[in-house]
Amino acid sequence: MLPFVGHTKAVRCVAFTPDGLTMVSGGDDGAVLVWDRLNAGLRHTLPSGLKSVAAVACHPDGERFLAPWKYALAVLDSPDRLRFWSLDSGKPSEVANDDTGLWHRAELLAKGPELQEIPISDAASVSALAFRPDGESLVALHFSRNEASYNGPKAVRPEWRPCGPKEEAYPSWLDRRVEISAMSLSGDGETAAVASHEYVRVGRLDAGRVPPAYKAAQPVASIALSPKASLLVGCWGNVVTVWETGGAATLREFDAHTAPVRTVAHSTGGSLVASAGDDGTVLLWEPQSGSIRARYDWNLGPIHALAFAPDGLTLAVAGQGGLILFDLE
Repeated sequence: MLPFVGHTKAVRCVAFTPDGLTMVSGGDDGAVLVWDRLNAGLRHTLPSGLKSVAAVACHPDGERFLAPWKYALAVLDSPDRLRFWSLDSGKPSEVANDDTGLWHRAELLAKGPELQEIPISDAASVSALAFRPDGESLVALHFSRNEASYNGPKAVRPEWRPCGPKEEAYPSWLDRRVEISAMSLSGDGETAAVASHEYVRVGRLDAGRVPPAYKAAQPVASIALSPKASLLVGCWGNVVTVWETGGAATLREFDAHTAPVRTVAHSTGGSLVASAGDDGTVLLWEPQSGSIRARYDWNLGPIHALAFAPDGLTLAVAGQGGLILFDLE
């Protein structure tokens, strides 16, 4: 077990670069920290200007990461942005202005033609970020505003919002209006899962119709698709449910936690699920059988986020008491 010492308050999110050698984390101290995974060395500390950072994502190119940011610049119409930073230098990352894909809705900074930020309406509300493998598009979840945004080559920031009693059918997957509480992408970035307070939906991002819903017993705290999108796990209360995505059938309900589960993650190979939450315990178990492989408790208090390294050999655990990395074998 390797502790990463640097955050002064609870750690809310953690992400790996594609090569697994660098980690990025954010937390309630409002800081974004960049780490050397191998020796737990702190490379950069970047204050976001926010009270808390709940989401970070590393770009597939392995050179940049994305995080919510807030700062003051008079020439901009809003102080809230999703901002790209260089993992190497810890400085804003330059992105070419080609008016396509992810950068189509970005704004120019006053100091030059580089596109460094994507405008959003409330940086503090961003609770999840995920890149598609091509690096040209991403999905962002704005929890407090109950919407999700998809930035893609042909997208104009579609949203999910709470629906009225007469609004039952929608022609587009991305136009489905529900309260979004969690999201997950498949390994190829083609399939998305989104969770609301009562339902979970799984479908291709480019689907022309809204996919069928899986009924949830309580508000969903976290969901995770298996790498090939054949299985989906989701947690509410003390229970983690495993679905087979092909027919929306419930495979099993895992109830070994003694307090509400806040986060779930699939291993990179898909053979293991990690779950954790308010009981401070991380459980590694097999989704098909429900058999527990291992149980860990490092006295971190409530655990907010889990992330498997790309090689599948280690797991990052972010909690009220800090950030640690441990070997699975």
